Amino acid sequence: MAGSSVPNAIKYVLFLVVVLGVAYFGVKLGMKTETPISNHPPEEETLTSDLVTGTAFPDVTLLDMQGSPISTQTLLAGKGGLAVFMDFACPPCKEMIEKLQRAYTNDISDITIVGVAFAKPSDVAEYCQKTGITFPVYCDTSLVFVNKYMVMNFPLLVTVGKSGIIRDYTFDSRLPIEGDRIRKLIAE
Repeated sequence: MAGSSVPNAIKYVLFLVVVLGVAYFGVKLGMKTETPISNHPPEEETLTSDLVTGTAFPDVTLLDMQGSPISTQTLLAGKGGLAVFMDFACPPCKEMIEKLQRAYTNDISDITIVGVAFAKPSDVAEYCQKTGITFPVYCDTSLVFVNKYMVMNFPLLVTVGKSGIIRDYTFDSRLPIEGDRIRKLIAE
């Protein structure tokens, strides 16, 4: 009896190894394998929007701080730049806005920045004046980016090439704003 239980125990262990191996590798094979241009931190894997690398940046009508309409196509056409989606009450947004402002003042004033806030023009103007933001911030009061393009996590920084194609994006306010890298991505 003892001799027959050993082969059965070995068979059982082998069976478990195979089942666990298939389960493990099945999960691994089912995971997203596309590697974006930048090194997106692992915590970004749960943050999403429809504004992703390789897609066209949408033409959306925003309002400037005086309430006049302007399209993103007009703002970025032929020159590319950065679009930053923000919520003024969000601490990571404040961190990214401060970094962008420092970079805009010191290194990237030649790069178009399109700030996008989901607030009234008067509130945006007041916030920019109070915090010293000098790059342009526009208002998506109709929430087009939220409803149509699923921009629901903030901050979202999108690099748009001269061709109008999204070259990179990040939700991570801790990443440095590197002018040379941004210029290279915009030019491609």
